Amino acid sequence: MCPPGTDQTTRSAQVWYFLAPEVKQALQPHPGNTERHSWYSFKISDMLFDPDRRFDAWSLLARPVTPPQAPRIHLGSLGAFDVLSNEILEMVVEHIEERSDSIALGLTCEGFWQILQRHIQRNYTKAAAPWAGTKIAFQGSYCYDLPTPFLEDGLLENLVPQENFSKSWQRFRLFFWLHEKFDKPVGPHNIALKWIEAINSHEDCGIAPARWEQMRTEIACHDLFPKDRLWTLRNLTTKETVHSKIMETKTPGNEQARVGVRFEDVLLMKICWTTFASHGDEKLDHRGVWAGHRFDIITSEAHSKEEDVKDWRDITDAVGVDLASLRHKLQR
Repeated sequence: MCPPGTDQTTRSAQVWYFLAPEVKQALQPHPGNTERHSWYSFKISDMLFDPDRRFDAWSLLARPVTPPQAPRIHLGSLGAFDVLSNEILEMVVEHIEERSDSIALGLTCEGFWQILQRHIQRNYTKAAAPWAGTKIAFQGSYCYDLPTPFLEDGLLENLVPQENFSKSWQRFRLFFWLHEKFDKPVGPHNIALKWIEAINSHEDCGIAPARWEQMRTEIACHDLFPKDRLWTLRNLTTKETVHSKIMETKTPGNEQARVGVRFEDVLLMKICWTTFASHGDEKLDHRGVWAGHRFDIITSEAHSKEEDVKDWRDITDAVGVDLASLRHKLQR
């Protein structure tokens, strides 16, 4: 047994979390195939260029193209409720707490069903990009300090007030372990599962099977991020951009091979933060230059409309070269 006060930080396997301390949320990536991985053998390098991904940057950072088109309400389809304005009817739907009860109201007539559709699609849009614009880092448990942005704007003081810490790193370690009290982020697809569960509870309501399947489709979370657009990962802190053409970056020395990278790989390469790299991850930069920065993902068209692009630096090509080189290094 170690004597009191002995630092035991590195005596167990390093644990990694995506942290968004400003919104008090955290996400632990799944270690993957349990036959190959566990938290005692987890490596960040196993997440890079992995088709399973094990974390989804789009659900955390991507802003929908446009709010979903609200269904048109046909006059006369609400019976006695036609005397009420659409605004009041929508307020009624908004104040129903249980999703199953909302579905029950929507099943009473087509007019209420259309109002409910609009309400649900607003839910999805509101839930999109829960971490857009907030400071994030992929932090390991072997950290004895914090990314500089986590020390700014009173963030550290707000979460871990200064006490009688005998050593400064103890305060930083406590900051990391706050993830145990943080909530998990909830995105549109998490909410969609709950709405599908709610409508399934009314499966015996007597609606014709064909219409029933159509209604289940109508409340599903449709693709908020169409792949026929050019998308941009933006570092809002440094005003740097990486475009989705990064997915077509070629491997050095083999012009035919595609690296097949994603925005997730860009982030993993740049937002990791720990003091000591885990065994097997020594080739990775564990002091990411983007750790603690703010990000979002939007269409390149929206970016050009919102911002003066001259104020931003496009680093897509440079990041593509870095990722290709990293993949080559990891394969050796």
